[in-house]
Amino acid sequence: MIEAWYSRIHGANPNIAMGVPLDHVPYILQHDRFHVGLKPAAVLRKLAVIIRADELIADLEHDSEKEKLYGMFFKSLLSIEKRLGFVLTLRVQQKHVRLNVWQRILNMCRDVVTIFEKEGARVRIQFVYNCEEPLRVPKYDMYPALKYPESDWRQDAIRFFDTVRPSHYSDPIP
Repeated sequence: MIEAWYSRIHGANPNIAMGVPLDHVPYILQHDRFHVGLKPAAVLRKLAVIIRADELIADLEHDSEKEKLYGMFFKSLLSIEKRLGFVLTLRVQQKHVRLNVWQRILNMCRDVVTIFEKEGARVRIQFVYNCEEPLRVPKYDMYPALKYPESDWRQDAIRFFDTVRPSHYSDPIP
């Protein structure tokens, strides 16, 4: 039963239904919540991680040394032991959409994503608009920008955002 809870950790708490905040990942992966000697990193089969882009970029603009700290948060994902078949979802949450900061965030997680994929994990990375109703917001697939940074992903993102209704709901404009 405890293994089942850990395998579904991303939806176990309504406060983290969208995922675990990036800065909580090291704790979540190493802390034995039930005190039974079971390390979550050994049994997790999927995990959604929230990257709060506005906060992360503000931190980096204020203190460039924080890039090492955020890199450590990403690297802590490598403590996940069973990567074959693992599902890792990275959600870049942003209220003030600034495409020019996406590449910096993607560069920070690229090595970890590459390792996960080489070891048989399925990785998704998506933009999620930061608002009060997380299930009814536009979600944009950022994976092409991660895998092919030299591609025309910015134009694709602009086209996507041009089709989103101003109310930030996921229905396209009629």
